[in-house]
Amino acid sequence: MGTVGSRDFCLRLDVEVDFMFKSKNKNKVKIFILFLFILLSIIIFNNLSTHKYLKEFEYTYGFIRDAYSGFYILGNENWLRNKNRYKKMIKSCRNDTDYMNEMNLILKEIGDGHVNVVNRDSIINRILGILPHGFKKADWDEWIKEDPFSEKVLKDYHISYTDVREASLDSPLKYQDVHNLEARKIIDGKVGYIKINSMLEPNSSDINFRNDELRMKNFLDDGYETIIIDLRSNAGGNAFYWLDFLLPYLGIREGTSLNWISFWTDRASKVPSSYPLYDDSVKIHKLDQSKKEMIYKEFPDLRASTLDKTIFDHFNYYSRHSFTITHRENVSFSQRPYNLYFLTGPKTGSASDALIKFVKVNQLGKIVGERTKGDPVPYNPTVQMPYTGMQVSVPLTLSLPIGMPIEEFYYTNPDIFASDDIKAIKRLSDGTLFQFDEALIKVLENEGYWDH
Repeated sequence: MGTVGSRDFCLRLDVEVDFMFKSKNKNKVKIFILFLFILLSIIIFNNLSTHKYLKEFEYTYGFIRDAYSGFYILGNENWLRNKNRYKKMIKSCRNDTDYMNEMNLILKEIGDGHVNVVNRDSIINRILGILPHGFKKADWDEWIKEDPFSEKVLKDYHISYTDVREASLDSPLKYQDVHNLEARKIIDGKVGYIKINSMLEPNSSDINFRNDELRMKNFLDDGYETIIIDLRSNAGGNAFYWLDFLLPYLGIREGTSLNWISFWTDRASKVPSSYPLYDDSVKIHKLDQSKKEMIYKEFPDLRASTLDKTIFDHFNYYSRHSFTITHRENVSFSQRPYNLYFLTGPKTGSASDALIKFVKVNQLGKIVGERTKGDPVPYNPTVQMPYTGMQVSVPLTLSLPIGMPIEEFYYTNPDIFASDDIKAIKRLSDGTLFQFDEALIKVLENEGYWDH
């Protein structure tokens, strides 16, 4: 893909040009700059032919048409009718950067945030989530040895040990001024409030995630009985944030799980997980008539649903998946039981919606608010494109959570409906004013704390 080394090269370019402008020979300067820009285009861009870009687009289009599960869930098949317009966009590409930008625009029109071109920074962040904090070259070599395909991805994205090592170092540029996890004391020793803006990569090398851990520990030290977790502005992220961090800290026991059955088209079932950070041990089985009764037993209300025909007409294979809380090194399990409330709204989606389904099936707390945005994706691998080597993220399965009503396989309804309309402003014990919306008031009323 052609982006590696561009930062160092550009820094060198600035130094060289600055030095040469001090010389008297302006023509040499112009020639040198022209030479550098030509060299820069060769180093940074692969400059594939238009024919190759079009062939790769055809491959991507065909794969999404035959394997992407969203067409049967979101009803966004209109994207398929725009192929000729997309080909015109691809014909204008001069290099990999143009091509990636155009492909992202094209994929964005599908209307599913899970379908996108995976950029280099995302892959580096995922790698940091695998390697131990403060990893050394030996850890790097061992990881590549255990996962041979990772070496190909690293090569295609021009990612080296040094690149990942540098990214692991704390930098003021990476620090978010707005706290991802915001904690407030609503009632001393009784009710605490946590707002989580995004499900971060649970990466000990990330200063923002470490700050979330620190705030959570300090927050729980105050000894609350009831904790409100506000996910109304949380559009998702990484499910391991709540599996490995949030729920264990809130006292949810090891072994608690949410099981899924996922359905695959014929094309999707043939795709290995080319992204080295996904589990490639998933067992895919043929979905034939003999399996129907097993499926109906797991989902008693499926027969009466429109999904029944969709699944058995368009999907040829199935697999089982599980979100399970397991013991992991450096994970703290709270021994204290809490009364938990989870606030949801129309922005609560993806990994956040998966958390809400996990809570609902296991009856871990009350869900208060509005219906979620939905879009839980328990298995979302990436597929490598043949010429540029770029990775495209594509949800491949229609997945049903076992224990949930069929009507909530995508969205999730709250236990207590409430809006986020502000109803009152009160002063907390620390002297600050706090806005109480309808959902918060419903929680406090349910616990017997709201004073009208």
